Amino acid sequence: MSVSQGWRIFDESSVLQEVTNAAGERSSSPFRRSRASFHGGKRTRSPEAMQVPELLSLCLSVLTSVVAEDCRYKIISPRPSRPPNALQALTINVAQLLIHANRHDPRVISQIGFAVIPTFSTFHPELHPRLLSFFEENLIRPALQHLRQMQGVEEIDATPLDQEDVGASVVAIHVDGVEDDDGREASRFKPTLKVRSTSAPHQGLHMYHLASLVSPLLAAILECVDIEHPSESHSDLPYRFYRLLDLILTLKVDAYNDLFQVVAYHDSKSRKLAVTYLAMHWPKATGHATISGPLFLEHNGVLGQPAWTRKQADDHRFLPWKFIHRDDWVSFDGSSQHDCRSCTKAIYGFGLLCPFCMCAVHFDCYDYPEGNHLIQYEMETDSNVQRVAMYRFSTNFEGGANNAGIIHENHHAFRQVNLFNICLCYVCRDPLWGCAAQGMKCDTCSLCVHATCLSSTIAECGTAKITSRHMVIEWQTLRRTCLEYFADIFLTQEGSELLGYEEVSISCGVLETQLQILTNGIALGSIVVLQNGKNVAHTKNYKVDEFELHRALKVYMDRLASNNLPCSAATKEYIEENSLLSSKHSIMFDLSNLVYISTSLKAPLLATPDPPSSDLLNVAQLDQLPDSTHIDAHPYELLPLSHLREVLDTEFNVRSIGAAKLILRHLDHLAFFDRVDQSPYPFDNFRTDQNVGCIFPLPLGLDLSTDVETLVSAVESCLADLDLSVNEFALLLVVRKLWPNGLMSEYGLKRVGRSVIYWVLAEDDNLATVLRDFVAKKDAFPRLRSITSWPFSKSLRPGTTSTSSNSGDYIAVRRLLTTQYVLPWLLALHNQDADLYKDLLYDTCYEFAGGEGFDPYILSPNLADQEQLFRQSDNTFRSILRLFHASVIFSVFDGVILRWLEFITTSNLYSKPMSSLSRLLSHEAGTAQRLSSLMDLTSPTVNQPGSSSVDPLRVIVNFAHQTPRGLSISLRWLLLFSRSGIDIPTAIFMQFCSLVTAQEQLINVQVLVQAVLSSVWLRSLGRQDIQQILAALHAQFSRNILESLKSAKDMLPAWDLLL
Repeated sequence: MSVSQGWRIFDESSVLQEVTNAAGERSSSPFRRSRASFHGGKRTRSPEAMQVPELLSLCLSVLTSVVAEDCRYKIISPRPSRPPNALQALTINVAQLLIHANRHDPRVISQIGFAVIPTFSTFHPELHPRLLSFFEENLIRPALQHLRQMQGVEEIDATPLDQEDVGASVVAIHVDGVEDDDGREASRFKPTLKVRSTSAPHQGLHMYHLASLVSPLLAAILECVDIEHPSESHSDLPYRFYRLLDLILTLKVDAYNDLFQVVAYHDSKSRKLAVTYLAMHWPKATGHATISGPLFLEHNGVLGQPAWTRKQADDHRFLPWKFIHRDDWVSFDGSSQHDCRSCTKAIYGFGLLCPFCMCAVHFDCYDYPEGNHLIQYEMETDSNVQRVAMYRFSTNFEGGANNAGIIHENHHAFRQVNLFNICLCYVCRDPLWGCAAQGMKCDTCSLCVHATCLSSTIAECGTAKITSRHMVIEWQTLRRTCLEYFADIFLTQEGSELLGYEEVSISCGVLETQLQILTNGIALGSIVVLQNGKNVAHTKNYKVDEFELHRALKVYMDRLASNNLPCSAATKEYIEENSLLSSKHSIMFDLSNLVYISTSLKAPLLATPDPPSSDLLNVAQLDQLPDSTHIDAHPYELLPLSHLREVLDTEFNVRSIGAAKLILRHLDHLAFFDRVDQSPYPFDNFRTDQNVGCIFPLPLGLDLSTDVETLVSAVESCLADLDLSVNEFALLLVVRKLWPNGLMSEYGLKRVGRSVIYWVLAEDDNLATVLRDFVAKKDAFPRLRSITSWPFSKSLRPGTTSTSSNSGDYIAVRRLLTTQYVLPWLLALHNQDADLYKDLLYDTCYEFAGGEGFDPYILSPNLADQEQLFRQSDNTFRSILRLFHASVIFSVFDGVILRWLEFITTSNLYSKPMSSLSRLLSHEAGTAQRLSSLMDLTSPTVNQPGSSSVDPLRVIVNFAHQTPRGLSISLRWLLLFSRSGIDIPTAIFMQFCSLVTAQEQLINVQVLVQAVLSSVWLRSLGRQDIQQILAALHAQFSRNILESLKSAKDMLPAWDLLL
């Protein structure tokens, strides 16, 4: 009625317009307060004028109440004039009317949205399709279109926006400059768009109002709507949901952050589905599972199709990689920071890495079925002579479900590939240079061509004949084509003097990898280089005569070894914080460094204020400092390529075009960002592509962003889930986005490390749940992979092959996840800071044992329940044992045990035996492989750092040697071990006897004798040498005992020694 009469009873636009006119123009920056706001005077806005009309507030309140309470029920006696869901239909109509009447007010739209989102839980499931259509057409589409207008992503329509909306636009302008004569670009670029996350601070309130609807809506749908198994009467339910999801993914730049919020803060069902959609639509950013079941949902229809097919999501995408080991890294039990997944041996130098699952293998171990192809060809001079060549490659799946990444040409199906041994293009017969994405390969006949040669005439698939002319190349042609491809970075000694550390490191890494790929091609026969008429393959080490590739590489390596290259402040900070040597560090093959560079690329360029003109304090200079420096540091989600180029120039001193292309291509291959245009020839021409948008999906651990909190919370929630696929999703985020390095805060390292260690400790509890909820009911456990993906280590148990799951399958998959993700990450954290890692292990074990409510270091032990303290200490030690059995304690075992013993001392828990101690020091045959037997402390192998042998008695003896008080405490620890059933060697008692004799304190002698007698009571046979200890103590302290009895001082220790 109000609409038909034009009463505008719900419209407050007139009030807002009057207020806006009264307020005058707003500040040009939404991040700074006007100086006038600090002075007194009459306010220009009236609080009463800004309130929503009373009738609208009342309607929203009634709507919220009806949705939450009344809409749970149907009409008991439905009639044609009053159908069963009449109230629900009327509620939707009222909400639609309110949305239409207030369509220009984001705040009211947000309130209406939050009022009707609970309809998915209160309405009957038969209304879910209608609800999905209502939200898509009436709420989400206009809201997100309005949001894009405020962000500047779309053109502003004729509808006037509030002044606050205009001020909240996140558009930044830069101006491009001309290119210098020396091949370097200027640091200014053309105007283009930059978009921040909708959760970034200090943006317009209207933007928050509109963006805040998406995450709760997705959570409500995923929790309440049965998308995976709809009823037959609502078979279109998945289609309607995928329409809505596709709309959100299309219109909202940072829609992945909304799905992350569902993962982090909602229940298990919605978490699994949100994780699945993240993996389906951003597969390169999230990585791909190789151990647990795949995160993939099959569905029909065009809308909502994932970025990749299921097979594409499971396949590896290897890249050539140089594995560098630091001298200060600790190797433990034969495992190192870079182990081959196939042969389990360490990889040194050149190897292959899949950056989407962190699978690493030797080049010689690369027998991946999808990445090896044997080609047989005949000699052109004699067709009866046959030769063979091996191609090793990895396919880059860039297409979606409709195979958009495949280029069809004359019945060929070409895909982009990474070649690990160089070969010749079938069309032009020039080498396929480069380190990644060198060309296109046919899936059927394995022809390899340049992407630029696809336009040429190619023989029909299956009829193309390969002869020696497609494999042989003269050395002069090889040299010429290499010069053409690497013209930007082939510099002489004089030319390299102008380059800084970053440019030299980038160029050196690329050329070194290219030389290795060339050597691999000669060794495997994929290229035959004729040198003075002879095949280079017949020479030693397949070495070709030197040309510019070798000479440029030597120049760069010499420059790096000199340690006197100019370095940017950003790179210098990274090297110093991680205690690296610049000469042994490679920017291209340090994932943590690449994460740091990517974080800087997506961050804004902060203007540095000019320094004061004198050394004196300058008040005016303080006043000129920007108010929002910390605000501007929040990263962008969508950026032009020109911004990336400018950051490389200004912050990393990468000014040459060649080095900039190489690092950006490398980051693109590693999926740190994606080009919006999905060009098959990225970064070939900066001048024409400078306005191309680049999106950075998913936050990184080093981002100065509020979204990092959501990322870490999502990891914590996923690791607490029972579903192993969700666990692997979280572990992929941990190893790819949150790898330990010196720039991460201690808080961040501890928080992520705590969640990973918690996951290891929770294995027994999760196994009990599996036995109760799945195995006992004979239900198949969700998402267990039937066959473990290649490469499968022969030393590990394979995945399940049965149709029904059992506890053994569950444990086997968890152990594989631990080996592939947890061990490398925790070892890196250990190598980063061993002291922090030690404290993290103990604190997590203490908390897991239920110790959050009591802290003996704050509360006096006399006021605490001793029985509770005892259970706490016993459970803490059991947790330490679990980590020890999982091989994640590494070299800090002594420190962790010492922390636990200090807890025993603080809580005064010496009198009662502790059964868990015997589990660590057991001599049974079943545990001999993992647990060390007690040995003489004079053995030279005991104190080796990183040794797998552990001995808590060594910790006690070492602590006893430190101070006199340490001896008294260590004797009580020794007594506890003896009473707990530990068979203590006589050599230990002899060492303590020597220490006690030197101090001459009867109380220490008493404790030592009690420990000796407890040990004798445990095992009396073969302990004749114990008598020598007691005799020595009596002989040494006989005079002290007599004096004590005469003076009636220290009577109790004296009588204990006599008895």
